[in-house]
Amino acid sequence: MATETRWYLRQTLVEPWSYLNGAFNDEEIAKIIKLSTSKKTSSGLEIGKVNDDQIDNDLRQCQLSWVDSSVESNSWLFQKFTKIITDINFQFFKYDLSMIDSLQFTKYSDQNNSFYGKHVDIMHRGFSVRKLSVTLQLSDPSEYEGGDLLLHYKKIPAIAPKEKGSMTFFPSTMLHEVTPVTKGTRLSLVGWVSGPPFK
Repeated sequence: MATETRWYLRQTLVEPWSYLNGAFNDEEIAKIIKLSTSKKTSSGLEIGKVNDDQIDNDLRQCQLSWVDSSVESNSWLFQKFTKIITDINFQFFKYDLSMIDSLQFTKYSDQNNSFYGKHVDIMHRGFSVRKLSVTLQLSDPSEYEGGDLLLHYKKIPAIAPKEKGSMTFFPSTMLHEVTPVTKGTRLSLVGWVSGPPFK
C-alpha cells in the first residue's frame, strides 16, 4: 500500500475558485443593466466575438457591450469592483494585480440558445497578462434555464452559483464555458483583472 509522503501547509484544502453572494443589490443591478445597454455609458449591444474581432458561431453566440470606465457616472461600479476584487484576491489568490482589463455586459437568450463554448480568458497584452476572471450574476435563476457557468478543473466540472447579485472568481487560465440558454434570458457582467506576467 502506498504511503502518503506529502504534508500540506494548510490542513484544509480549498477550491481553486471563489464566490461571493449578495455582492450587489437589486437597485445596483438595475443601474448596471441600464448603463450597460446605453450608448452614452457603454459601447451598445453588439454580437459577441472571439479574439476581439472574429465571429465564430460554433464557439460563441451572445450579445455584449463594453462598459466605459472613462464615463464619470460609471466610476461607482469600477470602484466597487476594485474593492471586492482586492479583498477576494487578498484572501484567496494572492496575485500581483494592477488593473481591471475591462467590464463586459453579456446577454444570453433562448432566441438562439446563446452559449459560450469551452475556453480560457488568459491573454497577454504588452507588459501585462489577464490573471483573474470575474462574473457578476445580473439575472435571477428563475428567469432562465440553462446558462450554467461551468468551471473545468476536475473530472466533473463545478457549477458556479446562479444567485442574482453573486460574483464568481477564478484564474483566467481555467477552462470554462457557459452552457446554452434554453429558456429566458441570462444577463451577466464579466471582468478580467490583469497584472505583471507570472514569474
